[in-house]
Amino acid sequence: MNDKFTQGYALLIGVGESAYSKLSLPVTVKDTQAIYAALIDPELCAYPDHQEHIRVLNNQEATRQGKGRVVFTSSEGEQKSWIKDESNSIYTYHFLEALQGAANKPGDTEVKVSNLMNHLSKAVPETASRLHNAEQIPHFDMDAGDFVIAKLRGGKGLPSKGWEEVQLQAIQKINKIADTINQYGKFITNINEVRDVQNFHIGDVINKN
Repeated sequence: MNDKFTQGYALLIGVGESAYSKLSLPVTVKDTQAIYAALIDPELCAYPDHQEHIRVLNNQEATRQGKGRVVFTSSEGEQKSWIKDESNSIYTYHFLEALQGAANKPGDTEVKVSNLMNHLSKAVPETASRLHNAEQIPHFDMDAGDFVIAKLRGGKGLPSKGWEEVQLQAIQKINKIADTINQYGKFITNINEVRDVQNFHIGDVINKN
């Protein structure tokens, strides 16, 4: 059930540094590290841990990219993107929920773009309003139809009771990823370069080259 999701490709961009220090949001770099950890986790999305499949750009590396198949951004226009806590932004927290089946049906074994969009478009505005009394609406730019974006729970899929049955486990997984990023993330300035290190640990995956 843990075959790699070899048809998956992702570009993760996190810009935490701003020319105006008051507008800097360092948690966005943690966000990309957390999503990366979820994508390569064989028990979650099961992406191959190769630069050909996942590219991470942070801060100065994040120059303007070419046209993609689907682009997700955390807010619209001039809206602010809000944090949930010191570990995750609101957007990334709910993105990690969606990757674990928050908008899927019992028996689903894959997460599609539409699943992510449905969960994010509902959960992010609700949490931003509740925590910050603010408006934050995720934006999606697609030039293709709905398609599979990740394996669901390593291909095991959702059990018969659906999301409610695994929600607590999913939250624990998110918290575990966040704890690891908080402990080790400050040493990971460029995930693409870190892949060349002999041993490194991120999320629940230990890579040995």
